[in-house]
Amino acid sequence: MARARPVDTTEAPVGICYSGGTSSRWLVESILNGTIKRPENVAVFTADTGDEHEWTYDDIDAVEEKCKREGVPFVRCADPMQAWLDLYHGLRMDRRMVARRLG
Repeated sequence: MARARPVDTTEAPVGICYSGGTSSRWLVESILNGTIKRPENVAVFTADTGDEHEWTYDDIDAVEEKCKREGVPFVRCADPMQAWLDLYHGLRMDRRMVARRLG
């Protein structure tokens, strides 16, 4: 019988889906300002449909800038293959590090 082993969530990779709406912005900003404890390995992802309102793109730009200032990776997924390549190359070493810790 397989048993699940406990995972230290402070080390597990965490991806936050940011939609450009108020709820997901609250989550991102709460992590950036310390209201919610920031995971060690966190990145923010947004799907760019190319068909959003101008104010949505303004908001996404503002959140991306905040993430950059705080050292949190921000990934815009517009081209699925490019997003995967950016993520793979950017987080490859972090994944190996986390795998060793959890292994």
